[in-house]
Amino acid sequence: MLEKLDPSPENWEGKRGACAGVLFALSTKAQRGRPGGGISEVIGLLRDSSNSQAEAMIKTIRKHINSFK
Repeated sequence: MLEKLDPSPENWEGKRGACAGVLFALSTKAQRGRPGGGISEVIGLLRDSSNSQAEAMIKTIRKHINSFK
């Protein structure tokens, strides 16, 4: 939501870092940092982004989705 109010590069970097942290938690099977919605929650956050890198991240996540299960 913050990215929509202020689309600065810092807010995008924060969202991107948060998504990367969640994916790391999912891939290492860590309990801490895992969202209840799992990967679909991460994809939803990225889908709401106006940044052009978001779609590339979604494609990469979908390509490697089996390694997160």
